[in-house]
Amino acid sequence: GNNSVFSNGLVLSASSDPVLVIVDAATGGTVNAAVSTADGRPGPRATVVLVPAEDRRQHPMNYKVGTADPEGRITLRGIAPGFYTAIAWESVPETAWLNREFLSKYQEQGMTVNVVPGAPVNLQLKWIPFDADLR
Repeated sequence: GNNSVFSNGLVLSASSDPVLVIVDAATGGTVNAAVSTADGRPGPRATVVLVPAEDRRQHPMNYKVGTADPEGRITLRGIAPGFYTAIAWESVPETAWLNREFLSKYQEQGMTVNVVPGAPVNLQLKWIPFDADLR
């Protein structure tokens, strides 16, 4: 039907009817980001996360994550259309952004972005410095 595994997940059993899976690569969006430090220098190797809208956060596959290059640049491709908050950390524990309480501390420092098919988005992100309390 019109169900999406990104919204509802997918559970199959041995007795399930055959399932038609359609992968539509043409509808994925692209986000290009340049990460910089508070003093304007490039943010090398920053972890950049696209956090989906609140109603789509239940599935980790709805998040898009990558690492900026040494010049603080990153391109994320194949992003499902929709609204996201883009956040860049100097260093962050892996998957910490999946924790609602953790994310609430940093979400306002991110940038809201609307990803649409065929229209690349260009962002300038400020990285969130390493927090020693995260160890």
